[in-house]
Amino acid sequence: MIEITILGSGTGVPYLPRNSSGYCININGEPLLFDMGAGIVRRLLEAKIDYKTVNHLFISHRHPDHTSDLIPLFFAMNYTPGLKRKDPFHLYGPAGFPDIVRKLMDIYPWMVPKHFNLEMKEMDETEISGKDWKIHSKPVVHGDVLAVSYRLEAEGKTIVYSGDSAYCDSLIENAKNADILIIECSFPSRLELKGVHMNTREVAEVARKAEAKKLILTHLYPFCDDEPILEEIRENFKGETQKGKDLMKIVLP
Repeated sequence: MIEITILGSGTGVPYLPRNSSGYCININGEPLLFDMGAGIVRRLLEAKIDYKTVNHLFISHRHPDHTSDLIPLFFAMNYTPGLKRKDPFHLYGPAGFPDIVRKLMDIYPWMVPKHFNLEMKEMDETEISGKDWKIHSKPVVHGDVLAVSYRLEAEGKTIVYSGDSAYCDSLIENAKNADILIIECSFPSRLELKGVHMNTREVAEVARKAEAKKLILTHLYPFCDDEPILEEIRENFKGETQKGKDLMKIVLP
């Protein structure tokens, strides 16, 4: 069974209904985390996901609304009384991300693993496999920051997480025929930020060209809750579309 939990569907703009970015995809009892924005450690507790059992974290890019809870996560893994991890913690991110983590550890030495091994891997156009899953990463366009999207295949299903991405061919390719495409939708059609984020028109075009079956819209700025973004998507994409919200769960049998 696959269960998707949206831990944070928002951005770096503080907004009570939406936390910064974070997602958990549970494959037959194994939780895989995607991004770790501010507040995600607390969201894990609210979603009843035990941070002590997480062995894999995939980071899409280095912006703080996707990475800043790495500090409290590692701090908790080091200093939770009685916690002795047996399994290594696998951290994945775009090229150069391991160096960023090492610099964070220079500033916050309490992050340096004390009771577990940390294994970091740079992701470009990379494929890795776990017990019941396979993930393929592909670089996407996000301003001047290295960023990747992730394509997860498990139990005969395909789930794609865009991360933060502008409209680009590589995202369309990685999202091809996805059963669920968790895709950033930063703006309504009346606004745009070319080469950095997508608006509803661009999201619909990615989904249509990728022939995705279902969209979950995320990375929503606060004003998106007052805009007809679902209607704008549905004008150009006929597949099922939902607006993501924090602590939403989607179960795939």
